[in-house]
Amino acid sequence: MNDRITEQERPWSAGAALLRLTLVACLFLYQSSEVSGSFGRLAGVAWLVPHVLIAGLFTLAGLLSMQSLEAHGAGRFLRRRAARLAPLLLVAVMLPSLVIGPLVSVRPMPAYLADPELWSWFLNLVFWPQFTLPGVFLLNVVPRVVNDIMWTLPVAVAAAMALCVTAIRPQRAAGVLSAMLVLLASAALAAGGSGLDTAMVNKTLGAAAAFMLGALAHVLGRRLPRTLKRSAIAAIAIAAAVIMGVAVLGQRNWLLLPAFNVLLAVPIACLVVVPAGISLRASPLVTALQRYAGGAFLMAYPVQQAAIALGSTNQGFVINVLASLPVTLVIAALSWHLFEARVVARAARGADAVLPDAVPGLSLAQARRLLVEKLPELGLWLVFLALAWAVMAITVFAFQPDRGGI
Repeated sequence: MNDRITEQERPWSAGAALLRLTLVACLFLYQSSEVSGSFGRLAGVAWLVPHVLIAGLFTLAGLLSMQSLEAHGAGRFLRRRAARLAPLLLVAVMLPSLVIGPLVSVRPMPAYLADPELWSWFLNLVFWPQFTLPGVFLLNVVPRVVNDIMWTLPVAVAAAMALCVTAIRPQRAAGVLSAMLVLLASAALAAGGSGLDTAMVNKTLGAAAAFMLGALAHVLGRRLPRTLKRSAIAAIAIAAAVIMGVAVLGQRNWLLLPAFNVLLAVPIACLVVVPAGISLRASPLVTALQRYAGGAFLMAYPVQQAAIALGSTNQGFVINVLASLPVTLVIAALSWHLFEARVVARAARGADAVLPDAVPGLSLAQARRLLVEKLPELGLWLVFLALAWAVMAITVFAFQPDRGGI
């Protein structure tokens, strides 16, 4: 007997669409405050806002991804994710480099096109985050950063691929997701203890944990508190326990610890699950705008930075919002109607013919035989992965002047 709750019994997509739009809108407003330097006296606490918003968005992504994985199987799920992400990624990489960059760069066009920094930007196409373009946004309040949100893409892709492991034994999905969360928490503790607690590591681990918590929320379903009051009480209790626990450890900069970013995702996930499950009648406006949410999420930052570069030097928050919001929505709408909608529709029609469906449940004996058969190949891949990581680590170390590099 299948004990999973059907999509009709758990209508995440109803309230989730409105919640996603709300979180993307809040992130847009935060970014306008950041690029225009409008934090004022709130600058000391404003840094926490994107952590909360990104964790909320990744919780929603995990929740909806797990729902899609159960409904469509691993093969179709991956194809649908790829079809949704590929055109978005292409626009997010090409538009800043080939349109915004030449428009605002202080470098002449021949020098701009010949600069290695431009070609490094295209590493974003293979999910290696790059944030700068030659001569772009040098005099902005946030100098040189073209798109601060690009780091989320490799995290989202890796998390979606890891989620497919649960398709092997769907009955054990909760245990597998819990194990992934334990691994992320362990990695956060190890990173904090080894000096790897950089901003990128912190954000990556926190976002991945939020994604897995969202997926776990879908699996657990009705066992979670389904009222706002209970969820808020749980979130406050967890947040208080996190703060007290880390404070007891005597860490001075505990807000910057990777473990704090992972634990921060827990109370946020509690608060996200309840509004995501609210049964709402989808309005035409919400249905239309949610199609553009992905494009707005990825393209807002470079447009906001361009508004600063092309506008007055003392541009404030309101002017930046008024200047960048219409442009962002137009770009997101064009991206959807010209590219994304066609690719998504084609993927939906051909999903069954291209990729297999979900892997059926395996017995322990079958899993053991499969492991023995694939063990040599797995060993080679592990060796290759270890060598690749070693080369990357040596390269990073070599380019750190404070550690003896160049």
